[in-house]
Amino acid sequence: MLRRTAFATLTSLALATASFAATAADQVFSNTAAILIPGAGSVGPANPYPSNIAVSGVTGNVTAVKVTLTNLSHTYPDDIDIILQAPSGQQMLLMSDSGGVSTISNVTLQFSSAAGSSLADSGQIVSGTYLPTNFDTTTTEAISNTDLTIFNGPATGANGVWSLFVVDDVGGDVGAMNGGWTLNISDAPDTTCASEGYIGAKLTWCKNICENGLTGQVLDTWIHRWISRYRVLPYCAVEDEGQPE
Repeated sequence: MLRRTAFATLTSLALATASFAATAADQVFSNTAAILIPGAGSVGPANPYPSNIAVSGVTGNVTAVKVTLTNLSHTYPDDIDIILQAPSGQQMLLMSDSGGVSTISNVTLQFSSAAGSSLADSGQIVSGTYLPTNFDTTTTEAISNTDLTIFNGPATGANGVWSLFVVDDVGGDVGAMNGGWTLNISDAPDTTCASEGYIGAKLTWCKNICENGLTGQVLDTWIHRWISRYRVLPYCAVEDEGQPE
C-alpha cells in the first residue's frame, strides 16, 4: 500500500515537472544621458553619435535582447533612423521612417522580438512594446535587418560596448531622447548534462529529459524514471510554481 502511494506521488511529480528550463536571468544596463536628434543643424547624426552602454557580467547564453528608448520626442518622427550595434559589430535596425508626420512627445518605446505588433508607418506613435520596424531600406547606415534575435547566442558576444546610432535623415525638424536608452539582456546558464558530471545511464537519461527535445508522454515517462531511480530532479527541471508541495 505504501509503495502504491509512493508511485502515485512520483507520477504526479513527473507530470508537474514536464515543463522545465535552465533558469534565465535579466540584466539591465542603461545610459540615461539625453540624445539630441539631430546633434547640430536640422539633419544628420544625433549628439552623441553613437550613444554607448558598457555591458559586463553576462554569462552562459543570451536568450533575448530588448531595447528601451526613454522619453523620445520629435516634430517629424518619420525622419528618425535608429541602429543598434553589439560589441561584436553586428547591427540591426530598431526603427526607421515610422510614425509619419505626427509629432511625438516623451514616448517610451521598448523593442522586443516577442512583441505583438510593429510601429505604424504613418499613424501616431504611442508608448508601448513593439517589434523593430523599418519602412525604408535606404537608411543612412544602409541597414535593413530588424531581427533582434541575431544577438542571441554565447554571452561572450554580449560583453563589451553596445552602441546606439541615431540619425535624422531629413532637414527641418528636431527631437531628443531625453531619458536615454536601456538594454535588457536575458541570459541562461550554459549547463549541460555532461557538465553536471552525469555519466552512464544517468547521462543518457538526463539528455532525454533536458537536451533531446522530447515532449508529451515520452518526456513524462523519462522524468518519472529519473525520479524513481535518482529521487533528486536533473539540473534542468524546474517545478511549476503553482504545484502543491
